[in-house]
Amino acid sequence: MISKLILGTVQLGLDYGINNTQGKPTAKEAHRILDCAYDAGIRSLDTAAAYGTSHEVLGSWFAQGGKKDMQVYTKLAPNVDLQKDAVSQFLAELHIDFLAGLSFHRLADYKSCHAHRRDELLTIVNSPSVKRLGVSMHSNEELEFCSTREEISLAQLPYNAFDNASLREKAILRAQASGLEIQTRSAFLQGLFFKDEATIPAKLHSLVPAIQEIKSIANALDLSIGQLVLTYALQSKSDGVVFGVDSSKQLEEIITWSENTSQVPQAAIDQIDAIRISNISLLNPANWS
Repeated sequence: MISKLILGTVQLGLDYGINNTQGKPTAKEAHRILDCAYDAGIRSLDTAAAYGTSHEVLGSWFAQGGKKDMQVYTKLAPNVDLQKDAVSQFLAELHIDFLAGLSFHRLADYKSCHAHRRDELLTIVNSPSVKRLGVSMHSNEELEFCSTREEISLAQLPYNAFDNASLREKAILRAQASGLEIQTRSAFLQGLFFKDEATIPAKLHSLVPAIQEIKSIANALDLSIGQLVLTYALQSKSDGVVFGVDSSKQLEEIITWSENTSQVPQAAIDQIDAIRISNISLLNPANWS
């Protein structure tokens, strides 16, 4: 399932993740990660203007011989008015010829742009430099709204062992039927699945029983938690799965997991589908602080 993987690059530009103790990698390690991804067959990158130096890191990689058939999806900065030259600025920063997708970081930003900067929006939609216009979102209601918008053809939303099929699958299928490309993110829930239970913040303690259930399923299969939850995300109905890493070593491990998804039986998938999180607000890392 390598072809379904989309390398998220927030960690290349920011100190990111609840389980990240190393901070963002050096430029050399970031380039090593990108080379490793390409060599493994990954052909899509996810980034954003708000991801610190991520555009700069990717741009230096492309400028120094990064492969031009690697597709880049990026996002406009939140709360920033859309400018006519935004696309050309991003292309210059990234040293690429076109964007596979350009998304609004929030649905509210799209709505504001649609209401007040319609001409600029249509310029982007009709530009050969942008293949798809999208929105990054959190809820099924937002996904349903975007399914009705003529300009939008790309949506990104969470999907993982907690934010699972019981919450998302029907909404994803309806959106795809309307023509949307669906990418999912948060497969590892910012690394929460790997975190030692003793170090989980008090605000997230109600998630501990569900984390223990995931660990129990993995132990019964003699698999790592990472392989279990990545396989769960990859078997979803989405068109692509965004994931992030802090090092090339992590990436190599994830690639191995993606090549061994058959080790997770349908019965285990069904067990995860049955997990229910009562406080679904905790499924959004923005609410963790």
